[in-house]
Amino acid sequence: MSAAESHDNFSSWTPGSGDGDPDLRVLERDNAPRLILTGVLAAILGLVPWIVTGMRLPLQNLWGRIVAPDRMPRALLPLSQYAAVLIGAMLVCGWALAGIAARVRGRSSRRRGAGTWRAIILAGVGVLGVDAVAAGQSLEVVVSGLSPGAEASIYVAALVAVIVAGVISGVIVLVLIGAARRPGAVVGMTLATVAAGKWVGGFIHVVGPIAGWSPVAPVFWYTARYLPPVLAGLAIAWGLSGARRDGAGSEQLRRAAPPKGDGAAARVIGAAVSLGLLWVLPAALAAVQGAVGSRALLRMPGELVRFALESFRMHLTAPGTLASVLLAAVIGAVGGSLRRWPPWRSSPPRGPGRRR
Repeated sequence: MSAAESHDNFSSWTPGSGDGDPDLRVLERDNAPRLILTGVLAAILGLVPWIVTGMRLPLQNLWGRIVAPDRMPRALLPLSQYAAVLIGAMLVCGWALAGIAARVRGRSSRRRGAGTWRAIILAGVGVLGVDAVAAGQSLEVVVSGLSPGAEASIYVAALVAVIVAGVISGVIVLVLIGAARRPGAVVGMTLATVAAGKWVGGFIHVVGPIAGWSPVAPVFWYTARYLPPVLAGLAIAWGLSGARRDGAGSEQLRRAAPPKGDGAAARVIGAAVSLGLLWVLPAALAAVQGAVGSRALLRMPGELVRFALESFRMHLTAPGTLASVLLAAVIGAVGGSLRRWPPWRSSPPRGPGRRR
């Protein structure tokens, strides 16, 4: 097929024009189980730092009887006040992977808008199914072993809040990565990169499989520290670079104004928001985990809040935090200045009659 014929076919197609095509409907029905399975696999990958431990429930302060760590029951989530941030990060990583898969699948669909949302919904169903099973089983194990009382009820309610917060954050990340224009997608990817750093750190977490004094522990420490700014910088570079290309072979289409929400100003705003999140969010998570991980402070709400605010301030102004933001900004600026990103991506097809 010539370039001119390809352009005519592209120009004549509009979203929804394939709705009446029975072959397309059959193809989409056949893809539905794959998309759901993709979500299931994404959610399972998100839980890998916990799965490799053998999934013995962490020791509980309010457990009804004395039990050795290797005798604790198995749970699909490491429900513990000392793993609150890790739980949320693992859940968010699963949703983020599903969002990436949904974006790729939606962009390859003939019905671009409808295909994207359909992929998001189906992949989300798979992730939500795994999260629901993991949360239900883990909460049942915890509730059955805790000593009865008001403290146990508050503890379980807090665990439920952590899970719900992780799922809601994951859904936001899924939609941003899967369906938003580039500026929004970059913000979603930045949120996912922060979770990815906590995910890697989960291997050497207090409930992780690798001891902090292990010879390989520094590899995970440095990866957990530098992975978020590097990935966020690459996402920002992708968001800033090049003109929007949807695969059209027409010079006129390539020169057309970008759709609303995908212009240069929006991309710069998206990059700025991403850098702000990369600066603030890790500090906030560290402050929250430090506060809820202190058994003494939990009985003194006023002191707990003061401790969390001071911890947040210290992490926010720490040299390492500012260096991470600067690293992401440099990677984003350098990558965004390129004509194409990733740099190995082939040039967009030229229109008919253009010299190659």
